[in-house]
This record gives sequence, C-alpha cells and structure tokens, in this order.
Amino acid sequence: MTITDEVPDLVELLDQDEIWVNANGERLRLDDMEPRYCGNVRALLMRNAGSYLDHLMWSMTRGPGPSGDMACDAFDRAFDELLEASNDPETWMREQPLLVALARRIRGEAARPAETPETETLMETEIEMAARIDGPRQYDRLVGFAQWVVDLDDIDGPGAEERRTVTLTKIIEKAREALDGNN
Repeated sequence: MTITDEVPDLVELLDQDEIWVNANGERLRLDDMEPRYCGNVRALLMRNAGSYLDHLMWSMTRGPGPSGDMACDAFDRAFDELLEASNDPETWMREQPLLVALARRIRGEAARPAETPETETLMETEIEMAARIDGPRQYDRLVGFAQWVVDLDDIDGPGAEERRTVTLTKIIEKAREALDGNN
C-alpha cells in the first residue's frame, strides 16, 4: 500500500508497514523508530484492539454502501471477516501489517523483511520465460517494468515523489506499456 502525504485513517495505517503517525500528526518511518518506542506503539494498539475493531465495523456501516454485485460481495466478505474477528480482536490486531512490522522492529529487525532470493529468482524466471516467447525487446521492456515495480518500495530513492501517488491503475498502465511496447 502506498501512503500519500495525507494523514492516513485507521484502516490505511493498520494495512501498511512503513509509518506510524504519532499524537502530534507527525509521520514517523518505522525503521527510524527505536525498538522501545515501537513496543509502546504496539502495546497501545493491542490495548485498544477491541475499540479499533468496533470503530472499523461502525465506519463500514456509515456512509454510502457499495454498488454493483462484485463490490457488494467484497464488502460483505470484508465485513464478515471483521465480525468474525470481533470474537478475538487481539489476534486480529496482531495479524495487521503494521503490528507485524512493529514486532520486527521490537526485535531490532527492519520493519519490512528484505527481498528473498526466491522472490527475485521467481521474478527473473517469469521475465526469462517471456523473453523466450516474445523475444529480446519484450524482455527488456519487462525488465524495466519489474525494476519500476521493485522501486515502488524505495520511499527515499529517485522518483519517490512520483511513486508516492502510484495507484493500481498506474501499475496496470505501466504493465500494459511494457507488454505493448509503448514506453
């Protein structure tokens, strides 16, 4: 999930593993936070797991509902998951990406695990298969697209400002460019 410059709401905050927003509204990178502070944040979230879960369920019932069969089905699944989680809000909270990242930081690890060689190898294998099927030009375009996707995680690198607002639509657009050769 990409975080924008706006202060994320509770759902967005729990569903990512990069930042924490403190009581003053300051955005703090998890990797820059001391393990003890990460422990305090995690304890706060765990103490309030039931209240946060109730808040999420309540916020889903307010406002406009989804329209269309697929959207309604997705909404129903998400709401059912929250209803089931209400039986054990602490377990639900522990499974959220933010809490997983905080637990890593408490152990002195990076908030996000490093890319594994298996992941990199899988991506390379997929690209190499495309090269055999579609030829070297397609291979070069797919390598460029794969590097662009990997760079989405580099929040401080070149082009970070552009990537901060990347949406799924933009990712699909870039993939189509790579496959069609329109870049």
